[in-house]
Amino acid sequence: MAGGMAAATPGGVLRRAFATLVDMVLLCSLCVAVALPVVRTVDWAALPSNPEEVTQRLGDKAFVARVAGVVGMWIALWWCYFVVGWGLLGATPGKWLAGLRVIDHKGRYPIGVSRAVMRLCAYSVSSLTFGVGHLVMLFRRDRCTLHDLLAGTRVVRRPPVRAACTPAAGTSGGGDPRPSAR
Repeated sequence: MAGGMAAATPGGVLRRAFATLVDMVLLCSLCVAVALPVVRTVDWAALPSNPEEVTQRLGDKAFVARVAGVVGMWIALWWCYFVVGWGLLGATPGKWLAGLRVIDHKGRYPIGVSRAVMRLCAYSVSSLTFGVGHLVMLFRRDRCTLHDLLAGTRVVRRPPVRAACTPAAGTSGGGDPRPSAR
């Protein structure tokens, strides 16, 4: 699984943008699915309309607990999505669809849970700087972002997968694979 970082082709800006878009659509869909049962319990007609009612509502422990539960589930889902995708599978669904994978500084994938957590923390830094950390890739030949640099990772193109029945290079590939009965 190790191939070295020098041998890998960097994931381009458009591929990475596409992968991020797919991941955000999937993640937001999952978040809506998690929040839907709670949202259905809200009496939308009784929503507060002035600051005093908002303050009163925030004093309602049941309401605050429901909101905290949903936010907690969203955060846990976000962490699991990226840590499992990068750390255990080598790519999130978006990166996989875009033909990309995340490798570590030695060219290994998947990168492991600890490095994936480090990358996710660094990803938060990239995002909290109003996206400047993501834009770093525009100025680097290897297309590394700030979070890649901080975590010692890199997003590269996934090599094409050859089908199991496709003959290897340099072989004829023809004929019956069974031994002849002569």
